[in-house]
Amino acid sequence: MTRVDLDAALRSLAMSQHGALSRRQATELGADRWFVERRLRAGTWSLGTPRVLVLAGTPTTFDQRCVVAVLDGGHGAVVRGQAAARIWGLPGFSHAVVEVTRRRRRARRRTDPVASSEPRLLGPHHCTIHGGVPVTTVERTLFDLMGAVREGRAERTLDSALSRRLTTLPALQSIAAELCRKGREGSALFRQLLADRGVDFRPVESDLEATFLAALRDAGVPEPERQVDLGGDRWIGRVDFYFRNARLIVEVDSEWLHTAVLDVAADRRRDDALRAAGFEIVRITEDDIRGDAFVAARRVGRALAQRVA
Repeated sequence: MTRVDLDAALRSLAMSQHGALSRRQATELGADRWFVERRLRAGTWSLGTPRVLVLAGTPTTFDQRCVVAVLDGGHGAVVRGQAAARIWGLPGFSHAVVEVTRRRRRARRRTDPVASSEPRLLGPHHCTIHGGVPVTTVERTLFDLMGAVREGRAERTLDSALSRRLTTLPALQSIAAELCRKGREGSALFRQLLADRGVDFRPVESDLEATFLAALRDAGVPEPERQVDLGGDRWIGRVDFYFRNARLIVEVDSEWLHTAVLDVAADRRRDDALRAAGFEIVRITEDDIRGDAFVAARRVGRALAQRVA
C-alpha cells in the first residue's frame, strides 16, 4: 500500500468513527510508529489520548469524545450510564459526563481519560453501536440508570424509552431476569417499575405528558389511565389521560401539535363529540406545564373533585 493509499485508509476509518481511530487500528492498517509520528508533527492528526488519534479538522462533538474514550478503553469498551442515555436521545442527559464500561480483564496502568468500570456481568448482547458509537443497549442503559439517578428521573427515562419505541416491556423484563439480584444496585427499583407496568400498560406519548403525570402525583391527584380509546355508540378518539370514575378526560396539548388552525378545529370537533357522549374535558397546554405544572395539576384535581362530588 502506498503512503497516499494508507493516508486515505486511515482517514476513511476515522470518518466512520467520528474522526477518531486508535494507534492499534492504525498499525493494523499498516501505519508504523514513524508514519504516525510524522503525521502528528505535520498536524494532520492530533492526540485525543496517548492511544487515540483524532483527524485534524473534524468537529469536537460529544459523540467524538465518546468514541475517543471507547477506543482508549479497548477490550470491548462501550459508553454506559447517563452518557449512553444521551447517545440514545433520551431527554434530561444533555450534560452527561462520558463514562465507559468494558469486560473484565487483567489490570493495566491507569491512564484512562474518563471514568470507567468493569462490571462482573457485561455480555456481548448488552452492547451495540448507535450512531457510530459503541454503547450499552437501551435495556442495559436503563438498568444502569436505576442506581445512578433519582427514582423519579429513572422512571421518566424508562417511560420515555418505551414511548419512543426504543425498547419494549418484554425486552426490559428479560434483562431484569438476567441482572436483578438481591443487593445489586438498582435491582429493586427496576423490578418495581416493571411490576407497575403490566400487560395493559401504555406509556405516555411525550415527555410533556410525563412531566404532567409527575405533577399530578406531587399534587396528590389519583393517577389516571393513559392513552384510552373512548366514544359513545362509536369510537371518537384516543385521549391522553382518563379518570374513569368521573368520566373526566385530560388532554395535554403541545405547541407544535395543537396550535395550527386545522388542529384547533379538529380538537374542537372531537371535544364536542366527547361532551355529547357524556365526558368532561380539561385541556392543559404546554405553557401551563412549563410555567407551573403543579398549578395545572391542581386545576385537574378541582375538576375531578367536582365530577365525583
